[in-house]
Amino acid sequence: RSNLTNCYIESNYENGNQWYLREITWNFPFYSIRDSLLTGETGKIIDIQERLPINYFTIITNDQGCISDTSNIVFGVWGGINNLKAQALSIFPNPNEGRFQIDCKNKMGENASIRVYNNIGQLVYQKQIKIESAFLPLDLSSLSKGVYAIELISEKSLSSGKVMLK
Repeated sequence: RSNLTNCYIESNYENGNQWYLREITWNFPFYSIRDSLLTGETGKIIDIQERLPINYFTIITNDQGCISDTSNIVFGVWGGINNLKAQALSIFPNPNEGRFQIDCKNKMGENASIRVYNNIGQLVYQKQIKIESAFLPLDLSSLSKGVYAIELISEKSLSSGKVMLK
């Protein structure tokens, strides 16, 4: 297991860590995944400030040479750059059938990125936008039923929330 705190990722294991980064390239409806070894990153804690945002995981090799499966995938987003403030995302209706709106009235005129992750942390939707109205319509009706995490990263804030597609 690993977790993210500020700009550091920490493993539950003191020794035997080998950290990797996972890049996901999305070209709807297809995506590709590329895992890369982080050379020299074998400690319990690694600094990821220069590498955000991206997904990370670790593989542990114990003293007997047994190799673990990958840890949970940790998505690193640094909320302190340019005084970003994390906010709750207002999504309605919720639950819905894939068509809903996000309240963006405090972000008018800003450039932003919308990212949607499934329940196992995979990026399933990403779009760069300019927020031109108070309510941003989003259509995820092509996705399977379930709970999805949504991030809206604008020039001045980071907002996140969950939506349930029924």
